[in-house]
Amino acid sequence: GMKVPFNAPQFVSQGPHMHDGQVLGIADRVVAGAIQTIVTHPTNADVLWVGTVNGGIWKTENATDGAANVNWTPLFDFGLALSISVMELDPTFPPNALGTNAVLLAGISQTSNFGAGSAELGLLRSTDGGVTWTNIGRTELSGLDVWGIVPRGAIIVVATVDTGSTGRGGIWRSTNAGVDFIRLSGDPLSGLPANNAFDVVGDPGNLNRMYAGIRSATA
Repeated sequence: GMKVPFNAPQFVSQGPHMHDGQVLGIADRVVAGAIQTIVTHPTNADVLWVGTVNGGIWKTENATDGAANVNWTPLFDFGLALSISVMELDPTFPPNALGTNAVLLAGISQTSNFGAGSAELGLLRSTDGGVTWTNIGRTELSGLDVWGIVPRGAIIVVATVDTGSTGRGGIWRSTNAGVDFIRLSGDPLSGLPANNAFDVVGDPGNLNRMYAGIRSATA
């Protein structure tokens, strides 16, 4: 059976389209969920992973068969953290043809238009293409929106925004595959200001080079 984290109940799929999902008084107008982030397999165009606003993570293995024929499998549509803001494949672990050994990382943020929905619990990490997930960064990154991830094996760099007033937003790094994270923003050795970070991306041509978007102290 399906492994259910956080002692969450089992859910029954009501998709791919929901009836009576509109709140604007439109009679029985079918609706579908919002996709926030997409990851593509580097060599197989049929394989895609998507992260949704409040519906977890899904995968297809026949993405090129046309919209009406694409089959989606829910990989993480249960538990306390369904609002996926960003996903990345770790390029240091080249995936097999169907990505069943892919190392995936997903960030959790409050992405819904309602401004809430999922608890901010850090990151999710999978080493089997999304079949099973481990919650990492839950201690250090709790309460922060994760908007950027650069996975490089044991090194994981994330960009976070503090939606409260704790002043903990910015760039965080783990050097042990997520066992713990250390905040680089505000550390004199890093050269990063102690401000929120809205994104961090890796240079595909140089795995040691990264770029971060930092909010100014006066903005």
